[in-house]
Amino acid sequence: MTSDPAIASGLDTTLSSGVFGDGDALAADRDTLVAGQSWALRENVPEARPTTGLQALGRVAERADRDRAGAEASFSSLAVDGESTGAPADDPTGPSPWADRREAWFVRDWAHPRTDALLRVTRQVLDFSGYAGGIDGHTPTRRDGEAVAAGIALLERALPAATRHTLPLVRLVCVLRCDIPSMYLTQVPETVFVSDGLLRGHSALVVGECLLHESLHEKYTLLRLVRRLMRPGQSDTAGPRVLLPWSLTMGERRRFGVNRLLSTLHVYAHLSALHVAVLATAAHREHHAEARTRLATTYERGAYLAEALRFPEVVEHLGPDGVRLRDWLAEDVLAPTAAAGATAGLALAPYPTGTWNREDLVSV
Repeated sequence: MTSDPAIASGLDTTLSSGVFGDGDALAADRDTLVAGQSWALRENVPEARPTTGLQALGRVAERADRDRAGAEASFSSLAVDGESTGAPADDPTGPSPWADRREAWFVRDWAHPRTDALLRVTRQVLDFSGYAGGIDGHTPTRRDGEAVAAGIALLERALPAATRHTLPLVRLVCVLRCDIPSMYLTQVPETVFVSDGLLRGHSALVVGECLLHESLHEKYTLLRLVRRLMRPGQSDTAGPRVLLPWSLTMGERRRFGVNRLLSTLHVYAHLSALHVAVLATAAHREHHAEARTRLATTYERGAYLAEALRFPEVVEHLGPDGVRLRDWLAEDVLAPTAAAGATAGLALAPYPTGTWNREDLVSV
């Protein structure tokens, strides 16, 4: 059975419009903020529309330095003193297939001063997070590019408008040799990381899902910059923490703070919509079985997070836009997703926590 095409189309419109979905408006608000910071700091305004990968690397470094100013944990700078950003012969990047013909670049040369700095910061962040595996830069091959292109093509067929309002917010695609399939780091904005193992060992659905997932973290970062998602003074390292009960089935106990709960809900709601959209068209028939399985997981986790963000201990830390974003994702995205799932024969429900006490789920 397939899901409802009308619901899938409605979800695509929802996720690409309004104060939370319109990526063009978010990008404009971000550029206005960065321009204001530049004026206040008497610094140059970062290149708003890079036309080369080297310019994009410069922009990423400048934005990272601005964002570091308010970070609770800071790492090395991505900037390189005295190094030109404009010499085409010295460009360590190459074109990447991306959405809506917007500019984005693969990192191809990891020995360049700028990309070496990028890899150094990436290692610092992962080491700080407790990651013990190796991590190295990888020069993408033609097959890697084809895998990225196939993932993007699936996204553009399934959620064309939402894809156009999300992926173009990213400038750089870094392929790494590591055990982490994909990731986004706030310390390296406008950049997504994918592993060569992901690109060589998974379907176009999973690759597309990972590209969307990591790009959504950039979109959420912009929302955090230009919308009032958290109460004034809210700290990502303090306040209540909510258990992700499914983490226990993976041999660990993960608890997220309020900001990370909302960010994760933002991702899972979008991924649920993606799976509904894949199920809604015969063009994706080869991915239907995988999409059904993944929809059950992304929906139950997203719905649980939406409930957790209503816990009294949690909701007081949300700002007015954070409450609106939670409700938008729950009511305008997850609720239609559940209806579409029902037409596909899936009884979607939040992750079951009926046997848990509140004290088990939230700690203050």
